[in-house]
Amino acid sequence: MSKELPYFKFFSDQWLGKKITLESYEIQGIFINVCAIYWANDCDIKIATLQKRYGEAIISLIAEGFIKDKNGIAKISFLDSQWQERHKIHKENSNNGKAGAEARWAKHREANGEANGEAIKKGIAIRKDKKRKDNIIPVFEEFLSYALQNKPNVNQIDLKFKYDSWIANDWKNGNDKKINNWKSALLNTLPYIKENDNGAKSRTLEEAEEFYRNAGKM
Repeated sequence: MSKELPYFKFFSDQWLGKKITLESYEIQGIFINVCAIYWANDCDIKIATLQKRYGEAIISLIAEGFIKDKNGIAKISFLDSQWQERHKIHKENSNNGKAGAEARWAKHREANGEANGEAIKKGIAIRKDKKRKDNIIPVFEEFLSYALQNKPNVNQIDLKFKYDSWIANDWKNGNDKKINNWKSALLNTLPYIKENDNGAKSRTLEEAEEFYRNAGKM
């Protein structure tokens, strides 16, 4: 689910009104990072895994009730609610789509004959599948991989900023137009994203994550 929806709802007024803002900036920052990791793992991650990454801070977050320990599995209530909601919508959309497709093809076969209908169905399914893949919002790793294929020395930090700006703008470009084919949109944008200075090797994802963590402490 996190791959189909790589971001979760964050309400600033709710955040400011919660006890978390009474904690140190370090604890607040760690909690935000934990939320991101939790969502990326489909709201299923072990407490021990979080402790390896953030140490005793996880114990503090559990003690204050920001994270719940359910038999060694981390639980964050507001993210669980969002995940369940998205899972329900995804399932309903999938079922509705299948039902609609079956109804349309039944009508088509009746008008054109079973043999001809099967041939057309196969061709349309291939085209729709390709269009669907190009229309779905990609995870950053896929976005980065496609960018590197077309501009190997692209600056990954600037590329991440561009990706995040599209996400924050409800997957719309700088002209506030909906991005229907992200690969095409990225190809048009790449010429305006700078390369690494002096031909330096492109930053890795790990280095990019470290950059953001350090930036958040400033």
